[in-house]
This record gives sequence, structure tokens and C-alpha cells, in this order.
Amino acid sequence: MEDDFGILPIPKWDSSQERYYSTVNGWNSYTFMLPRTVTDIERNSIVLDAMAYYGRQLIKPAYYDVCLQRKYTRDEESTAMLDIIFTSAHYGAPGGGAFIDALCNGIQKGPINIASVYEKIEGKIEKDIQTVIDAYENAK
Repeated sequence: MEDDFGILPIPKWDSSQERYYSTVNGWNSYTFMLPRTVTDIERNSIVLDAMAYYGRQLIKPAYYDVCLQRKYTRDEESTAMLDIIFTSAHYGAPGGGAFIDALCNGIQKGPINIASVYEKIEGKIEKDIQTVIDAYENAK
């Protein structure tokens, strides 16, 4: 591409926000699940854990340091912005995906009222959040 471009993190809400928060898109992030037919869950978990570890140790540096910071960016400011984005990444709250899915589905069908979309699934979002809270509280 010949055009100049820049990379920016999601802006802070206002000047009182201490740090940036960059959300990770659930549609583009990866989750590993084991099918019910797996008989040796521990072995499979160890393999997946090793893959995650070596991906972080080997693949991320190659992609981030070489490709993103040297090959694809064109200026020092974009490299600094990538650092902000990657160090502030977090995953959205449970149930947030349901809201995004409902919005996207509604938008594809035509004009929507965001408040009514939220109202329809508010209970599901709250239930999902409570499930996560309960899991943390009951963790051993």
C-alpha cells in the first residue's frame, strides 16, 4: 500500500482515566476446547498449554517484533501505539458477546433501536456475569 497510515489505540474515556484499555475482539481471538470424546483430558490440556507457551515465546515475538513493529509500520509513533495497544489488551465481560451478536444481527436486518436490543438480552448478560462471579468466588 502506498498511502500513509497511522495506528492508534482506543481513546481514553476522559483525561481522568489512568490507562488505556484495548479490547480483544472475541471473533478474532482463539479459544481451545476439547470435544467430549477426549478420554485423556490431562494429556490434551498439557499439549494445549505447551502450544500456548511456545506460541507466546516463539510466534508472538516473530509476529510482533519483526512483522508489526519493523515490517508493516512506517514510523516510530505507530510502533509506540502498538506497544500501548498490546499492553492494554483485555477481554470483554461475559455476555458482552451476546450483545455484539444481537447488534450485528439486527444491523444486517435493517435499522435497530440499540436500547431495545439491550433490553431483550439484559437478563442473559447479567446471568453470564453472575456465573463468572460465582466461579471466581467458588474457585479452590
